[in-house]
Amino acid sequence: TNERGGIDGKDGQVAGGPSAPCPGRAANGPRELPEEVFFQAVEHSPVAISITDLQANILYANRAFAQVTGYSKEEVIGENESILSNHTTPRRVYKALWGRLARQQSWSGKIVNRRKDNSTYLASLTVAPVINEENATVNYLAMHHDSTEVHELEQRVLNQKLMIEAVINSAPVAMAVISEGGEVVLCNPRYRNIAADLAPDQPLTALLPIIGQKLDGCLERLLEERRRFGDIEISIDIGGYAPRWYTCFGVSIEVQGENADGFFDQSGTTYGLLVINDISELRRRQQEAHLNALKALMAEENMVQGMRETVNGAIHQLQEPVNLIA
Repeated sequence: TNERGGIDGKDGQVAGGPSAPCPGRAANGPRELPEEVFFQAVEHSPVAISITDLQANILYANRAFAQVTGYSKEEVIGENESILSNHTTPRRVYKALWGRLARQQSWSGKIVNRRKDNSTYLASLTVAPVINEENATVNYLAMHHDSTEVHELEQRVLNQKLMIEAVINSAPVAMAVISEGGEVVLCNPRYRNIAADLAPDQPLTALLPIIGQKLDGCLERLLEERRRFGDIEISIDIGGYAPRWYTCFGVSIEVQGENADGFFDQSGTTYGLLVINDISELRRRQQEAHLNALKALMAEENMVQGMRETVNGAIHQLQEPVNLIA
């Protein structure tokens, strides 16, 4: 190890030895890059890099290592890499790490580290053996970066996904996300139940033409022109049963591309959210209430008619004495 913390001499060479071509040039290139170039490349790398001996004692650490861990170079040189351990990483992770290094293979994974100020962070770590020309491991090269923020974002998205799925799956209304080609890409159990009632032997997409015909083109305009619609009441007669009644609501969803080509291209894909609420039971109750009201009205009319006939009969009975007196 030289005074800058770099690796010098035969024992510090990566597999291939001194005669191996210098990285960054062709094997028969006209010249080699100076060692200082590679040192500066490592020193200014945004990834925390450290080189240790076979007991994981730190021999070199670059600037990013100090920035990520909070330890200065002077504080970590000679210390063991375990100075960064938070002692919460499962033992099996370290066992797998040392197992691969023993086979002269690199290892990549995540561990929980602790900074100098005792704050913890999730480190995405890669450790590789440095092998000399005699095929012996002489050092270990470790590279890691702080992936705490990425992990938090990923976990937050996952948690939100689980909560949204729970809300949608327990919703009393049917929901389906429809692609521009008329495919059902996502739906909740309530939608599957309605599809099974109206088209029991057909796939989920068979329900869309039935609904679309009743909506009179609203579904097509939703996907093609992004024109939302709401509270449209439809009835579907499934034969042999009382007709089913539904209210429908639709809104368009603009989704941006997820691949690398769409990073600067803001064009996206349009989906349609179709919400269907089964109001058949409400309709049945309304019809029963209307029928009961008609029955009550007819009973009242019958009672009035009976009273009218009774009064007419009484008048007729009173008329006979009057006629006799007259």
